[in-house]
Amino acid sequence: MPHHDLASRGSQELCLFFFKELQKYLSNVGRKENKISCVTFTPNRNQFVNVYHRQDDCIRIYFRGIIHKIRGLKTRPRFKIITKIDGSGWNKQYPHYIEVKKKELIPEIVKIVCNHAYPLSVKKKRSLK
Repeated sequence: MPHHDLASRGSQELCLFFFKELQKYLSNVGRKENKISCVTFTPNRNQFVNVYHRQDDCIRIYFRGIIHKIRGLKTRPRFKIITKIDGSGWNKQYPHYIEVKKKELIPEIVKIVCNHAYPLSVKKKRSLK
């Protein structure tokens, strides 16, 4: 999976369009490019979405979610939300992903992310003992 700047043009465009759509709902959302993904966050909250660039003008959007709340969305005919089987470590924090090849699907995916992943990005306060 290539870095954003090394990814295919189609993959880069999908990633940037996804981020711009997120900004419509979350005006203070930020984006950071890492070696293998672009992550989104808002100030004082945890990351809630990771965008991985695929080789074939495609992106894979990994997001936080509560499985029983996401399940009903799997029946959507336009795209499939995939739940990863391994529930440990990073997979536990980001248990779902959607593979995106078509720009027109992104606004609907952004609504799902904002409704299901963003609320889970609240930082938990640590208790002092």
